[in-house]
Amino acid sequence: MKMTETLTRVAHATRLHRLTRRTALLVLFAAVTNCSAGTINVPVQSPTIQEAIELADSGDTILIAPGRYYERISFLGKAATVAGWFLIYGDPSLVAATVIDGNPDTLGQADTGSVVRFVNEEGAGSILCGLTVQNGAGTHRAGTGGVFYHGGGVLCVGSSPIIEDCIIRQNSVSGTGGGLYMSEGSTPHLVNCTIEDNQCGMLGGALEAIYSAPILNHCLIQRNSAVFPFGAVAGCDFFYSTPALTDCRFIGNNAAVVIGGVSCYASPALLDHCVFIGNAANFAGGFYCYGAAPTLINCAFVFNSAPNGAGIYSELCAFNLGNSIVAFNQQGAGVVPMFESAPDITCTDIYGNTGGDWIGGIALQADQNGNLSADPLFCDALNGDFHVDWLSPCAPGQNSCASLIGALDAACFGTLRASVVPDTLHAFDANGLNALVITVLLGDFTAGYSVDDIDLASLRVNDSLAPDSVAVLLGYPGFVGQVIAMYYAADRFISSFGPLWDVTTKPCIVIGLFNDKSDISLTAIVTLIGHISGDLNSDGVRDISDLVAAVDYFFDSGNEPLSLPALDFDRNGRIDITDLVRLVELMFGGGAPEPVHSRLIRLRSL
Repeated sequence: MKMTETLTRVAHATRLHRLTRRTALLVLFAAVTNCSAGTINVPVQSPTIQEAIELADSGDTILIAPGRYYERISFLGKAATVAGWFLIYGDPSLVAATVIDGNPDTLGQADTGSVVRFVNEEGAGSILCGLTVQNGAGTHRAGTGGVFYHGGGVLCVGSSPIIEDCIIRQNSVSGTGGGLYMSEGSTPHLVNCTIEDNQCGMLGGALEAIYSAPILNHCLIQRNSAVFPFGAVAGCDFFYSTPALTDCRFIGNNAAVVIGGVSCYASPALLDHCVFIGNAANFAGGFYCYGAAPTLINCAFVFNSAPNGAGIYSELCAFNLGNSIVAFNQQGAGVVPMFESAPDITCTDIYGNTGGDWIGGIALQADQNGNLSADPLFCDALNGDFHVDWLSPCAPGQNSCASLIGALDAACFGTLRASVVPDTLHAFDANGLNALVITVLLGDFTAGYSVDDIDLASLRVNDSLAPDSVAVLLGYPGFVGQVIAMYYAADRFISSFGPLWDVTTKPCIVIGLFNDKSDISLTAIVTLIGHISGDLNSDGVRDISDLVAAVDYFFDSGNEPLSLPALDFDRNGRIDITDLVRLVELMFGGGAPEPVHSRLIRLRSL
């Protein structure tokens, strides 16, 4: 089946399901208000949820009043709906107020410590809706000597229930699937669920799927973790599975070892309009695949962090990446294919990643098939708004693909934006003989904005730093219309960020006053590389050992210093006698003031 046909069917099925559920809500509301048979109210008619399930027939609804219920429940194979009052009233606060709590401190330790279990071939008639599931400790995995437990919040074995409008949180297992675990051909459907703050000791802090085909629509997967020493995948781990994820968000998931967001092992997953933000691990940040060819369409990978593939990492995996954004990820490159991986990338913007953009195994696809490397112009990335500006090269009509690039539509127009030139700076740029000038640009004065309306004297960066001078330019590459240029000496500009430790991406905040509009508050992303001018051995101190190393290098064919660029004081790209003279002057009281930055944490070796 063609990818576009598959996506169309998924979207149609989702719309149909939501329409059916809305109709069911109205029918159920009428039934409950008429006290008709087929509804069991908890705790009025049954003191516990499990007793209500035992009393229920297939097709019945168990309606749970707000409160905290210390239970572990099993659906017992029944096609029943277990729901909170959210099902009737649609108030999201009722979801958080209706809790099934499997806390082992209250209920005691058990080999079946999963809060909700679907283990009797339940199908789509078994529905969990509008509830919070928390504090599960998981079910013992046979043959592991009482050590590993899985499925803290929800355990699904050979079953295909519907779970919608639920919060699955704060569950913790020693093994896999902190929030949910599914296996043996399970095909659960999760809709509008939040899976957050769950923890695993191995794989799938949020979700583990083995030989299964889960469907996730409009789900938020955030702040899940895979903990030291064996925690490998913090978000979702798919093993020999065929998941389909639509409009899902993976935010701030953190693994001690391998993958922060999603791992697909031999799993040809389909991800459509998914966003990965701030996921981190010690190997791959946002997404990892091995051995199969997942498809990622209209996705966004932003601010993820890992030393290898900060956005996407693949091994023996010819994944398809289309109409997506991979931007501002930290440490490693944006996309890293390894070991005969051959990704097919089209209409994708890879930009501003600390470890590089179109490099390595994807270098030949740069500027081909609609691919580009340009600032995506997010509406408000710092505050989590990853819609793009209508002027963005990722907006429909602004790129050669004539389509949306990224996960979220264009939603702001003529939004002022700021940028810094150059946008990558070293600490020792502040101390060169040839003073480096930093330019902060403010532009895109459209849709009612005008340079004439700005009080130029009010412009500042990073709270209080006034520019050395300001100019209004008729234009500048990448901007629309007039541009305000603020010029800064490098030492003043770099010092406004405080001491530079390691390589870091930081926001440069531009503020100012309009004469007739709200105050300006814009963000430009800057990559800062910590260093001390003259610190050749990168020990955080500039002392006589650095001078000895420099003299030895120049006159005695000594070893190259650990940080040779630190000797290039005049920043002309050459290491020569002028730099050595300057180091002597600095060491013995000559000329320039002390460097702005006094310490460096050496870059981690990878």
